[in-house]
Amino acid sequence: REHPVASLDWQDAHENFYAAMHDGLDADLTWITNDGRETTTYDEIYADIFDHAKDGLSSRGLTEDEAAKYLWPLRQRARRRTTPAAWKRHEVRERLDDGDEFAAAVHGMQRAYIERQAETVIGDTSFADWLAD
Repeated sequence: REHPVASLDWQDAHENFYAAMHDGLDADLTWITNDGRETTTYDEIYADIFDHAKDGLSSRGLTEDEAAKYLWPLRQRARRRTTPAAWKRHEVRERLDDGDEFAAAVHGMQRAYIERQAETVIGDTSFADWLAD
């Protein structure tokens, strides 16, 4: 089914796109909720997105538990306002604060990222599980 945000004003959609590109999860967005209300509130926007995503997964035949499993990592990113890029920046900053030179900080972060990514591919974890560390 079509979400009411499809009728969002073109200028608002344009601004949302560039704000999200520039500011990620911290972007100021204008959204039309599933019940047709306009909002700029982060929690309302993401609650609406995830409710619609859950409905979409259910309409494709997934059980409620399966849909929840697939959406959990994304919900955690939104709840913690952390993306892989933000995680990388934070890791580099911590390493710089600990006295690493920039190149060593970036190299250390990349090494940690690759190790964790390998655990994600081999195990039953996701990026969201890293956020608990």
